[in-house]
Amino acid sequence: MQSTIPSNKSALTFCKIDNRADNSDLIKYVAQVLGETNSHKATIMTNEFWKWQHLLLPGGEACVYKSMYENKIAGYYHVPVYPSLINGEAAKFAMIQDVAVNSEIRGQGVFRQLATFANSDLDIMDFDAIYTFPNTKSKHTFIK
Repeated sequence: MQSTIPSNKSALTFCKIDNRADNSDLIKYVAQVLGETNSHKATIMTNEFWKWQHLLLPGGEACVYKSMYENKIAGYYHVPVYPSLINGEAAKFAMIQDVAVNSEIRGQGVFRQLATFANSDLDIMDFDAIYTFPNTKSKHTFIK
């Protein structure tokens, strides 16, 4: 059965999470969505993989956002941060890497709202560049 987002869009909430906290509910959610979309990462999304992907990065920093509705995770947005160089000068890049939306509510604007929330936060941070490699399912959002 297809669920719908409540007509009151304020029922959706968005937040930046502490990726060092216990995020086992989010890890399970991400693994589930990856499985639904036949992602190559579906079988390896574990607590250890989460640590590697979010905490053991070269720069040790990642921005992670989620959306909630009706006490369920509606979406997830992962942006690792990497130290780099531009013309020999230290620089900081962010890469929009993983995004997911609950299959029950896909196609209802949740991803767009979550991306807007996350990118608003990223815009006020001190990044020299933010980039992504969207897939065919998400590229229309990034193009707009």
